[in-house]
Amino acid sequence: MDRQAHLVERLEKSEQALEERVRQRTAELLHAQNALQAALHSERAMREEQRQFFNMINHEFRTPLAIVDSAATEQQTFPSPDLPTQRERASQIRRACRRLMTLVDNCLVSDRLEAQAFQPQLHSAPLAELIEDASELVHWSSRHHLRLDTGEAPPQWACDPTLVRIALSNLVDNAVKYAKSGEIAITARRPAPGVLALTVSDEGPGLPPDAVERIFECYERGERTDQTRGFGLGLWVARRIARLHGGDVQAGASARGGTSFTLTLAA
Repeated sequence: MDRQAHLVERLEKSEQALEERVRQRTAELLHAQNALQAALHSERAMREEQRQFFNMINHEFRTPLAIVDSAATEQQTFPSPDLPTQRERASQIRRACRRLMTLVDNCLVSDRLEAQAFQPQLHSAPLAELIEDASELVHWSSRHHLRLDTGEAPPQWACDPTLVRIALSNLVDNAVKYAKSGEIAITARRPAPGVLALTVSDEGPGLPPDAVERIFECYERGERTDQTRGFGLGLWVARRIARLHGGDVQAGASARGGTSFTLTLAA
């Protein structure tokens, strides 16, 4: 009888040990399955991001290249002795080249901005030069005119000038692209101690309320009345740069019914 009880006890222990091994193995398999699903999800997300990136390259780069080709072809095929015509064609080429440079800057800096260890290189920079450099896109557009209001801005500001130039250029480029014509205003002010606000406003169609935050997502874009296609990277880059400086980029309505983007930088 004792022997039978002992055998039953050993059998029960064996069953318990087997059940424990099954539970452990099941947990291991479940963990491996979850890891595989996460890896597959990450791979799909990377492929989708890559697809969107190449779509952006295809569409955004094609437009300025077409402008350069068209203006150069006109100058070659129909050379004009008229100086204003020559200047307009040269402005078209320079404007398209500047847009290409902005796109290249965005593509090169976007990966760096996502790295957790990335830090801006801060030093005192002349604001007037940063604003003037970013406003060149307006000077080269025959459809727009520029208004600067920088009287409240300090002459110098501690920032990463390369990144701030990219961010501000993106806001100006956005205004030139989506406002078909009219005034583009760049203002600089100190809304609070230790805070600099740079605002770019236009007289374009404005933003629908549901797009105010969506346009800051990577590869998102606003809408144009001519339905021109485009993929947004510039506003995402601008906001990321601002947040690295302790600030932000906010969108709203301008005083004249268009769109206003305000880039804030903390000291």
